[in-house]
Amino acid sequence: MNANPALPIDPRLVPRFRAAGTAIHWQELPFEGGEGHRLRIATLHEQPARVEERRTVAGGEMIVDSSPVGALVLVLEVDRRGLPQALNAVPAGGIDGFPDGALKATWVPGPAPSIPLGPTWKDVLDLARYALL
Repeated sequence: MNANPALPIDPRLVPRFRAAGTAIHWQELPFEGGEGHRLRIATLHEQPARVEERRTVAGGEMIVDSSPVGALVLVLEVDRRGLPQALNAVPAGGIDGFPDGALKATWVPGPAPSIPLGPTWKDVLDLARYALL
């Protein structure tokens, strides 16, 4: 994980998140979302999670299943990019392709907040911890 002290991650979990990240199996899928859009399935411990990455005019966003593996993917992306300017829970069926709900993070240029909006960062970390089992 990033040594960035602004990221509120328990340092004891850092090696475990990193190890889990290297164990994720990725499958690229065709996606008709347009240029700069990507659809992949992340699988860990036989548990898949849909991951969509979308480039926007203002920056980019990542949408993941609201599952432990989806949360883990989001934690790893936050380590890479920093905290998002927005982090929201999307209800079941609120976004096509995510029938059980999703977590949506949005990054735009400029300073990241110390704590993202929407579900708390702690909630995302707690959910990601289930992927470590």
